[in-house]
Amino acid sequence: MFSTLVQLYYKQKGSRHVTRPQAIHDSFETSADVIVSKLQSYYNQADEYHNQCLQEFREQLEQLEMLVAEVPPLVIDDVLKAHLKRLQERLSEQARQFYNKYGQLEKQRSQHKGLLKPSLGHPQNISTLKALCDREEDRRQEYEKGVHGNVEELNRVAVLLGEEWIQALACVTEELLKSMDAQIVVDDVEVGRVDPQKLQTSALLRRKRAGLSLTPDEGAPLIQRGSRVWQGFARDTLVVGERPSRPLLTSAITTRSTTLAHQSGIDARDSAFNKYLNEFDMQIADIDRKKQEQISADKRWSESWQESVDRVKKLY
Repeated sequence: MFSTLVQLYYKQKGSRHVTRPQAIHDSFETSADVIVSKLQSYYNQADEYHNQCLQEFREQLEQLEMLVAEVPPLVIDDVLKAHLKRLQERLSEQARQFYNKYGQLEKQRSQHKGLLKPSLGHPQNISTLKALCDREEDRRQEYEKGVHGNVEELNRVAVLLGEEWIQALACVTEELLKSMDAQIVVDDVEVGRVDPQKLQTSALLRRKRAGLSLTPDEGAPLIQRGSRVWQGFARDTLVVGERPSRPLLTSAITTRSTTLAHQSGIDARDSAFNKYLNEFDMQIADIDRKKQEQISADKRWSESWQESVDRVKKLY
């Protein structure tokens, strides 16, 4: 349409001189060349601006992806802290219940010691001495039974909380990975034109020794893209005693895409699992250590009690 108007003007103008030579050209051909030149200039400017916007947008997407990758570790760490706190609180509460219940048996031990007087060694008091020894033996058996029962309950609570942790970790990881599928990444956007990167001589020599291309790929993805199946983690290792040589795994997670956030979520999951496993092992070892201490202490007391009884009997 514009070209037709220009042609019509020059036909009607004929051989007359142009009254405004600074704005109107002498011929249609000259005017067309100028118009084409300006249009080409406008196109180049628009294309350059479009490419700059693409590169800026791609850079923002890369930064966004790296920032989003910091989210899964924070979320999983909060879940880990909550479950570790619950583990410690539940085990501490169970230990307090044991000490409150069987603290009376330790008081009985002191009472029995006070009742073991030299006069009980006299033949006339043999029945009283025997009754006192029987009460002490009943106390010892009840205490030992209580210690073993407390250990079993502590282990049961630890394993139960461990199962809850495994389930919570698997659920939060799946939720995080599924939510990351909707993330737009830099590879979803047109690459555009990227000026080749100029490397220093030292960098070129390192790439040559490593067998890499001397012209790095500017469009290389931050991580291998595409759908992926993420392997589960061991769900039957939080046990007391020997662990299975081939542990069962939680369900695998299938995602439509792969981003830095997906990978950081899996890495955070595995790290959190190992931290909980280490704490679990420490708690189980501490339970066994305290059991041995309690049994050893009561055994020493029983031996001392028997020695005292024997000395009383030898007085007469």
